[in-house]
Amino acid sequence: MKRILFLIIACIATLMVDAQSVKFESSLNWEQMKAKAKKENKLIFLDIIATWCGPCKMMDKDVYANDTVGDYLNSKFLSVKIQMDKTDKDDETVRMNYGLADQLKAEYKVTGVPTYLFFNTAGQILHRGTGYMSTRDFIDLCKTAADPSKNLVGRTTLFKKKTLQGKDLLILAVDLKKNGQDSMAWQLAKTYKKTV
Repeated sequence: MKRILFLIIACIATLMVDAQSVKFESSLNWEQMKAKAKKENKLIFLDIIATWCGPCKMMDKDVYANDTVGDYLNSKFLSVKIQMDKTDKDDETVRMNYGLADQLKAEYKVTGVPTYLFFNTAGQILHRGTGYMSTRDFIDLCKTAADPSKNLVGRTTLFKKKTLQGKDLLILAVDLKKNGQDSMAWQLAKTYKKTV
């Protein structure tokens, strides 16, 4: 009897831990992701991974399983894993997103994994990050992505309103370049050069 009670408690504890971790959507294409995020009033977080990636697996174990990370991401973002490599063992969901993975790799210059891409519901990139991160650093990255005064779209809007100045112009130009927005990055770099 004690053993059965212990097993029941262990199962409940496991379910509670799972309930608090980051919930990754599956079986959605890009248009469905944007529609679902818009309906739920959330941003989109893409975790770009590879099957062979040790730091990706560590993020799953150490960061995404954390209840603070799970609570924050689940409330603000629609989270989706996108696998960059292709294997014979890939299921239908992974195969469905091969094209999206190739597009993301080319458009946003994804050269390493894990890479974290954050988008609004219009499909505009808001922010990005790469590599293994601590729980605190990852939450800070997510908060920056969700903050219009700190993410790419928000800072670009400040530039267009001519309220972004000094080194902030150069920092934004570098961030835009990293995200494949070369023409806007060049425009900011020219504006920065005129001010120094």
